[in-house]
Amino acid sequence: MSVLTIFIFFIGLTAAFIFSIGLFTSFRFKTDGTLKGRMISIFSSFGLFIPKATNISTLYQLWEHDILSDKNKFINLGYWKNADCMDDAGRDMAHLLGEHAEISSNDKILDVGFGFGDQDLYWMKMFKPKSITGLNIIKSQVEAARERVRKNNLEDKIDLRFGSATDIPFGAKIFDKVLALESAFHFNSRDDFFQQAYRVLKDGGRLSIADIVPISSEAGCRKPGLIVRILEPFRLAAWKIPRCNCYDEDEYCRRLEKVGFTNVQVTSIREDVFLPLRKKC
Repeated sequence: MSVLTIFIFFIGLTAAFIFSIGLFTSFRFKTDGTLKGRMISIFSSFGLFIPKATNISTLYQLWEHDILSDKNKFINLGYWKNADCMDDAGRDMAHLLGEHAEISSNDKILDVGFGFGDQDLYWMKMFKPKSITGLNIIKSQVEAARERVRKNNLEDKIDLRFGSATDIPFGAKIFDKVLALESAFHFNSRDDFFQQAYRVLKDGGRLSIADIVPISSEAGCRKPGLIVRILEPFRLAAWKIPRCNCYDEDEYCRRLEKVGFTNVQVTSIREDVFLPLRKKC
């Protein structure tokens, strides 16, 4: 089975640590309407920083009330190469992933971790695939996303369901493309998701992921200091990243290939994601 995988590596965990701690020390519970204020409001819940104290649903339930965008509900850090605001950056990230996945009119898409469904509505509008099926483990998001699909009269094209990325409830070789937009780092474990994605993809299918992965030491970044290492469990807890998912891009590729994926490609967009977002905050 030949499956082409596009893996978009966009942020290093060392940088993510700085971001999380900066928000953690602000301790603000009300947003002033700015992007920085909204981020602080989301992450100033103490429970987020306690390992195993909360699950992924808790984190994203906070996002429901302090969503970062003004006009849409994309839940991603955004692609800021040509964007000036969070709305545009979130949309551009979704477009970039759809573009790399080479979504076409004959494709049956599986979107794993679809949030409020913005990316699915966008992909259907821009790329017009044959169908999009989505899985999400947060029931409130599933309900909200389904309602948005209904309002757009796309129920015959977009089918959004409650379900797990590590136990995909479909048979083998059903989908042409499997996409995960800033969700795979949450999966426990991501390796299980790789196996499930491989199983449900047709021969010649494609797995396309925008993900958060540690930068390898070979990338020229200095090793994290003692304080960073001590506080790592709290950072991982804040982002709801299982420790088993903490490996660099080289290991990421090896694990994909071990499952059976071929022609694995890695594109770093870190410079157009995290760094400009930090400036905005």
